[in-house]
Amino acid sequence: MTQGIFWALLAAGAFAFLLAVQMRFMISHAFRRALAAKFGGEMASLEYRQVIAGLGHSLAATPEARHIEAIYQSAVSHLLLARKVSIVAPVACAAILLIGRAYFGAF
Repeated sequence: MTQGIFWALLAAGAFAFLLAVQMRFMISHAFRRALAAKFGGEMASLEYRQVIAGLGHSLAATPEARHIEAIYQSAVSHLLLARKVSIVAPVACAAILLIGRAYFGAF
């Protein structure tokens, strides 16, 4: 029973991590497309990548960042959540692995 819970928690953590990585990729890709359509230039330019990386920080004062934050507010909040989950989920998976190994003899 406890091993079943262990594996379910581990699978949920791995799924959360993979979903967060996918969300970060898809949202940043959509934002770069929107910036290229609005301001011109290449979608893969370093400037647009830096704008997306700076979203949610106080340093994002460029016109591009203001445009993204004004138009796509819910997507920006999803991106910020995905950033947090992609940091926390691997640590949670490692903790679950350690607890499973130490207490449940899961593997």
